[in-house]
Amino acid sequence: LLFFMNYIDIHTHNPDKQRGVTKVINVFPWEDVNANDDSENIFTSGIHPWYINEIDVVESFRQIETRIKMGIIKGIGEAGLDGI
Repeated sequence: LLFFMNYIDIHTHNPDKQRGVTKVINVFPWEDVNANDDSENIFTSGIHPWYINEIDVVESFRQIETRIKMGIIKGIGEAGLDGI
């Protein structure tokens, strides 16, 4: 008899499914998200400071807002203060 505990990975960028693991997957605004095919996991989005000079910040926030309204993004994440 195998016993599997359910775990929650509270921050990852890896969408690969793992048995017994619910993931909080951070996606950047410019990444594709297909949350309809992944009801087991939760998606967050944000902008990491590492990319702030390389992206269109206004457009990135628009993309995040659109995904929130569509119900794809459930939280704001990836503030990334570690790179400052």
